[in-house]
Amino acid sequence: TVRSIVTYDGPLQAAAFPQSVTVELEDEIDLSRGEMLVAADAAGEALPQVSTRFRAMVVWMHEEPLVAGRTYIAKHTTRTVRATVQAIRYAVEVSSLAERPAEKLEMNEIGEIEFATNLPLFFDAYRENRMMGSMILIDAVTNATVGAAMLIGIAEGDSTALTDLSRPALVLVPGREELAQRVLNTLLATGVHALVIDDALIPDASVAGVVRALQLAGVTAISARVLDAETLRAITAFASGGILQEEGPDEAGLLASLEVLR
Repeated sequence: TVRSIVTYDGPLQAAAFPQSVTVELEDEIDLSRGEMLVAADAAGEALPQVSTRFRAMVVWMHEEPLVAGRTYIAKHTTRTVRATVQAIRYAVEVSSLAERPAEKLEMNEIGEIEFATNLPLFFDAYRENRMMGSMILIDAVTNATVGAAMLIGIAEGDSTALTDLSRPALVLVPGREELAQRVLNTLLATGVHALVIDDALIPDASVAGVVRALQLAGVTAISARVLDAETLRAITAFASGGILQEEGPDEAGLLASLEVLR
């Protein structure tokens, strides 16, 4: 819920594109640059697609060709991420618009590319929303813009799409380090990305931020720490799937409940 809209000239009752404003929320929600607020009454097709794996039509604009395996900087709206070329699905013959197999995209060529990013993007297909469906590719070494992309949709078979953001962001087993390791092994064995965050260099005050970063990357955090109520509230505020917590002796029950993460 929006508490107030603040500007240099004073508060506003409403704001619209292209104004630049500060939005104050009623709840303590950890928001950072590149995240998106969507009206609560938006549903179904009105919501953006969310994924770290997606397809895009790319117009290549650099002398060095685009090849599978290369990583570029992708800028989409206000979010900047690392984008790795997973596959070149095909190139387009501009004269006939026919699709042909391709191992690379040369300068001025167009092709459909599958990308994987280190953080999820919140996007619409370009044909539906040009602002939310456009992206540029930047060479990380030279900082040159090397490609323009028009997003198509989530890659087929992508298990990270949206559902990872609705899963529990943290599995908490206070004071039980060995159980935390068994939980990690169980999740890894079933293909779930997970990590124990009990490193001595991560202070308790930073746990909420670490859990949030891992959640955005599609990784479930596991901890045997005894966390204070404020930290638990902060995590619950941004984790739609909440916290999966086990404080009692029922280890079998906890391991069985991990099914929700698969």
